[in-house]
Amino acid sequence: MEITEEIIRVAARGDGVTANGRYVALAAPGDSVDPSGGLIHGPHHVPPPCQHFPLCGGCQLQHLDEDSLRLFIAERVTHALATQQVEIGEVMPVHLSPPKTRRRIAVRSAWAGKQFQLGFSTEKSHRIIDVRQCDVMASELFALLVPIRTLLEPRLNRARQVQIKLAMVDQGVDVLIENWIANDLDTHELLSEFAKTHNLARLSLDEGYGPVPFYEPEPVTVTLGGVAVGFQPYGFLQATVDGEAALVNAVKEIVGSDTIIADLFAGSGTFALSMGAGRKIYAGEADLQA
Repeated sequence: MEITEEIIRVAARGDGVTANGRYVALAAPGDSVDPSGGLIHGPHHVPPPCQHFPLCGGCQLQHLDEDSLRLFIAERVTHALATQQVEIGEVMPVHLSPPKTRRRIAVRSAWAGKQFQLGFSTEKSHRIIDVRQCDVMASELFALLVPIRTLLEPRLNRARQVQIKLAMVDQGVDVLIENWIANDLDTHELLSEFAKTHNLARLSLDEGYGPVPFYEPEPVTVTLGGVAVGFQPYGFLQATVDGEAALVNAVKEIVGSDTIIADLFAGSGTFALSMGAGRKIYAGEADLQA
């Protein structure tokens, strides 16, 4: 009789783990490993929605159902606290954002032979997966990849790798292109025309000395707690709008009616600006731009 091993949890890097500590790639809780090493899918293993999975380094866990994803996230937090001897009390329900709602992403472009590629790197590799589908990033960001490809492909030499960082802001999409040097008037005009054509909130270049806006018709902001806050090119944001709202609501529940609050690692004020009037709030942040 063949003896199989059951996957009982998912480790921090996304591999399934059996009871005796065996690590198995692309396994979900409830899967079984047969004696030859083959994987027998269980009730929590689902078909990945994206054609690029698992090669694309943008995602690791598309083969897990939502129950397994929630458990994975909760265990990462509780395990980290337990290893530091922090007593764990109530664990609030894990919130999962809907597909295609991530509002801040970074992709890379490079040449592979005669093929121009734009997308995410594979895990532990410089190889780029030429992204033609993404179930994670917001549709507004994904829609810009084709125009950005058209902009860059005829203008980048084979040796240059460029990183493109996109974020949703109050005024639309904020674009930062790193490692592309615009050293002539034609390129400057091209960038401005590209930004106008695609109604960008801002287009910035970082030639190695920090981001420099080339196009910004009005100051770029993100609204936090009803307050429009200045936003640096590719500044930090919670990954999704609804995820941010879930975190803010959780913090409000924890704070309750307290009137004196310290918000450490406050960023640009995601929580501090959402606490409402009638409180004394100290917001501490070491990042000068934030």
